[in-house]
Amino acid sequence: MAEKFPIYLEIINGHSIYEVLSPIEMKEIQTIGKKYVQHHLVAKIYPEKVLISDMINNEGGRWARLSVDDYQKKLEQIRSKLERLV
Repeated sequence: MAEKFPIYLEIINGHSIYEVLSPIEMKEIQTIGKKYVQHHLVAKIYPEKVLISDMINNEGGRWARLSVDDYQKKLEQIRSKLERLV
């Protein structure tokens, strides 16, 4: 069965959330202390493609799937924290 995109994930330690847009594209919002860093990856080389595949298939049990609602809530929490820091 083919995956439907986007897929929403959270790393088990809770420091990053992901929006996997396709088998070769993802966005990450990473928490570093009180700061947030957004990464946008379009996989061009094999290791990047493997990383996204591992995330989709939860290789090693490092990622938890999120519903779109849970992802949006986490995104809103991040935006709220950023507004308070400014």
